[in-house]
Amino acid sequence: MGDVIAGTGGSGIKRLYPPSQKTCGGVPQWVKVMIDIMQYQDCKIHSNAKDNKLDRFCIDCVGSFCNQCSSDHQGHEHIKLNFTSTTSCDESNVNSLFASLIESASVYNFNKFQISQQNNGVYGLYQCRGDISSPNCKDCVANAVNQLKSTCPMSVGGQIQLEACFLKYDNRAFFGAQGKTEACKTCGPSIGYNSDVLNRIDGALATLVGGNGQYFRSGEFGNIRGVAQCVQDLSLSDCEDCLSEASGQLRSECVTSNWGDMYLGKCYIRYAADQVRNITQIRNERDKYKKEAESAESEAKLAKKRAEEAEKKAEDEKRKHESMSYLPCGPPMPMPMLMPPPCPYLPHSSPNLCSYM
Repeated sequence: MGDVIAGTGGSGIKRLYPPSQKTCGGVPQWVKVMIDIMQYQDCKIHSNAKDNKLDRFCIDCVGSFCNQCSSDHQGHEHIKLNFTSTTSCDESNVNSLFASLIESASVYNFNKFQISQQNNGVYGLYQCRGDISSPNCKDCVANAVNQLKSTCPMSVGGQIQLEACFLKYDNRAFFGAQGKTEACKTCGPSIGYNSDVLNRIDGALATLVGGNGQYFRSGEFGNIRGVAQCVQDLSLSDCEDCLSEASGQLRSECVTSNWGDMYLGKCYIRYAADQVRNITQIRNERDKYKKEAESAESEAKLAKKRAEEAEKKAEDEKRKHESMSYLPCGPPMPMPMLMPPPCPYLPHSSPNLCSYM
């Protein structure tokens, strides 16, 4: 599946989401439906007509249609898809690329690969956040690959930005190319025109853009925390240009926001005012609670296992007790036992003789 163009009825082409409405949220439900049902085939209603491919998807009706059906969707928001067929060689190259990216992420936080086979090639790279460990980097890249496979099946190109990593692949070379187009943006609530806070935000962003000669930059500037990063296929000068563009767009979009994120094609910049949205603290607390939940779940499983073992042991003891055989007892001795009366003492009698009166 290739490029996506948005349109409304027959009134012409427009962008599906204006820049001010872009977010970094999950995939909309209609996109998942579209991926499941869209196939490059003829429309059954207009089987004998020209231009009858089911290459349009109505967002309002959540269904595919051809150009001949456009009148039925007049005024509806829809998208037109340009299908790009993939060969088995393309698919093999993409799978090999994905495997290489995931394996490399266990050691490096950035890498790029070119996979070529039978004159077909695919290019790909990943970039993990500069402050995460190698295991977390590998987990993020693996997650990114899985999401791309699900969202863009049989595609020769795609890209995804997650919280901890970025991944992109294409059948055309793009290494070193600038990427200043807005990918997504989020803005926090407005704090009003507080010149002191806004000036400190501007200062923090300027420091991040000026940088420290590194692709990953973070720091605390009074009560403002900031982080910025470029994809490492850029030169440091191109990185600074990208961050400068991202900072400018962020300040124009999130003018009085107490926090904001701006992701462009090859870089991002973020800031947050303390006591409002501490990015690092939120991430650390999330990881802490996740570990505590996993530990509690593990302890609960262990306690359940021990309880089951104790219950089984009790059942075994019960069955053993019930099956145990005992020797029968003899008849009880009559009570009280009949005994002869005591022998009276007779003087001068033989101790071995006793007579009863």
